[in-house]
Amino acid sequence: MEKLRKDPKGNHEEAFHRVRSYLAGEIGLSRKQIGVVLGLAKKLLARHKASGKGKGEGVRGHYRKLGVDDDGLKRIHHALGESGLHGHQIDQALEVIVKLSHQVRKEGERFKLAPEFLAWFKKSDYTGNQIETMIGIARRVAHQARGKTKEDGGLRSHFEKFGVSGEVLKKVAHALEEAGLKGKQLKQTLGGMLRVIHKMRAEGEAFKLDPRLLKCFKAEIGLSDAQVETVVNLAKRLEGIKRSH
Repeated sequence: MEKLRKDPKGNHEEAFHRVRSYLAGEIGLSRKQIGVVLGLAKKLLARHKASGKGKGEGVRGHYRKLGVDDDGLKRIHHALGESGLHGHQIDQALEVIVKLSHQVRKEGERFKLAPEFLAWFKKSDYTGNQIETMIGIARRVAHQARGKTKEDGGLRSHFEKFGVSGEVLKKVAHALEEAGLKGKQLKQTLGGMLRVIHKMRAEGEAFKLDPRLLKCFKAEIGLSDAQVETVVNLAKRLEGIKRSH
């Protein structure tokens, strides 16, 4: 099952063929026994996909961790299509770009295509231009991921000054996501929440959301009245954490 999920091209039929040959040649199973083993493997693979960890959702999740939202993923998909890739080729390329991005992040300016990628590209039917496109996208994704890490770290440090731990901040972010916020809008809202907490500390019981902050939340970030109310209520709870320290 693990080998099937890690097939470098995402081609499960090809992977099943290799496993079938191994079970027959190396282990000596009969055709009936091999059929039972592969049948179970296919059921497990289907369950794996249905659980949200299949290729589509899994790749999307990997890109989100790298700071690429759904719109960004669509742009990458479009760029790959413009390079002449289509269908399963794009699916394979998206997976490879994730792995390349991790290598770029790890090596930085010292980045050099790893031997396994060189070998895989050599066996693949991608053109030189398509490979360069994939590497270029991987570099941009890695750069964006580094920026996301610094940005998240900056926000986290500001909240820590108010006694808000990273674990609590995750819960706050989750509550905002439940209220319909995501991506850039979520980050901007967290930044605005810091300003709200500052004002609460300065004004105490007399606190009132001033027009400039309200305009920031509604006109600039695009929050609804209900979402603004959620932000203020969360800020009150976080400000309480600061006072208790």
